[in-house]
Amino acid sequence: MSINELVQTLDDVAGSLEGKGLLKEAHDIDIISNTLEKFAKRIPPGDDRPSPVFSDKDPKVKDGKDHFPIPDKNHARNALSRVNQYSEAPDWWDGSLEELKNKVVKKVKSKYPDIEINIESYK
Repeated sequence: MSINELVQTLDDVAGSLEGKGLLKEAHDIDIISNTLEKFAKRIPPGDDRPSPVFSDKDPKVKDGKDHFPIPDKNHARNALSRVNQYSEAPDWWDGSLEELKNKVVKKVKSKYPDIEINIESYK
């Protein structure tokens, strides 16, 4: 199996875990997938998670990690899906759930304006 195939498999597993409400586990798998992408030179050196909605430097991020990478449309759609599964603000976020969702939607809309977003489903 190639690294690209392994990355795709890990992304599929993360998506499945998200669908089951296992967000922390999906996040952990996503970190592994991004690390493999980095080794495959699909992510530029020095970038652990390209184009995150919330970087590790964001003052509202409490765990010092990047969250919701959106380097492409597939990741952007995944971020929208993942953020909409939260019923309360995650432990790593120092703010309201509404604020978290609004920032993800706003960043995705600004980076990928052709992705259709039903704003009502994020309220």
